[in-house]
Amino acid sequence: MEIIEKIIQKILDIPSSLYEQFFTPIGSGFFYYEWVIPWVLILLGFYVFKNKDFNIFKFFKFMWPKEMYTKPSFKVDVQFYLMDLFKIRAFLITMIFVFTREPFLQFIDSDSFTKSFLIDDAITSTNLKAFVSFTIFLLGYEFGYYWVHRLSHKFNLLWELHQVHHYSSQMNIFVGARAHVLDDVGLSVVPYFTGTLALSLLFSGLDRETMLSASLFLYSIYWVLKRIIARLAHSHVHFSLGFLDYIFVSPRMHNGHHSREYHDLNFGQTLAIWDLVFGTFWRPPQKINYGVAGIPDDYYKNWLDCQVKPLKNIYLKLTKKINS
Repeated sequence: MEIIEKIIQKILDIPSSLYEQFFTPIGSGFFYYEWVIPWVLILLGFYVFKNKDFNIFKFFKFMWPKEMYTKPSFKVDVQFYLMDLFKIRAFLITMIFVFTREPFLQFIDSDSFTKSFLIDDAITSTNLKAFVSFTIFLLGYEFGYYWVHRLSHKFNLLWELHQVHHYSSQMNIFVGARAHVLDDVGLSVVPYFTGTLALSLLFSGLDRETMLSASLFLYSIYWVLKRIIARLAHSHVHFSLGFLDYIFVSPRMHNGHHSREYHDLNFGQTLAIWDLVFGTFWRPPQKINYGVAGIPDDYYKNWLDCQVKPLKNIYLKLTKKINS
């Protein structure tokens, strides 16, 4: 009972912004971020980039083509989205935050951590400081995401987890929810800490609890942005943002990342900057072959299969390597 009480107390200590985001019942905010805004943007994209002679029947036929919802992977994607409604992934990620934040805060408080680029005194405007704070957090978050994502493609054991997100032979608005739980944790927790780390480099005058609260607040803002972009980027509405492709991850750019031939390019989640810096930026053609070579569209049967099969494959690979 004492352990349970400690866990409950740790949960209650989570700053309210994160707690409300992950634990409150599904409300209007979730509905708008997950459906209304992405669909409005997709509608606009369809009208501007796909068909000038627009009508609502053409739109729904385009959004839900028969070749999409008859695919075995589409049923799995819907299962993942429904599981997302219960915020199971968010709960697990939050638990990681709860039990790792203390050692992380001790690290950024330690003498060995040098805060060398300070802007506390250089910027006096509150609005400018807020903008700079969000920009720095975003760049730090995206840096962490880029490298965790890239490594998940490079190492076979990590790829076993990450290929759950890549295996289907088509894109749809639900694909963004399909991921192995462990892969999702890595792609969420590490980037959050790199974002907080970048923030702490600039604001040494803040105590650690204020720093954590500030980073959580900035993350909650970024969360809205990335959810909208994720819905768009994983949809089959394959349009470019023109020159903005060099700044933001458009549907065209991320669709290219899900191609069979070039999935080792375009690793960014919302920004293209680190792909440009590290040489993995690619503007794909209009026609793309989706999926993973050697993995059929019906390889994973359901949500549970997507969680268990990669772990089984990892176990078999490790035992084979040990015995060889």
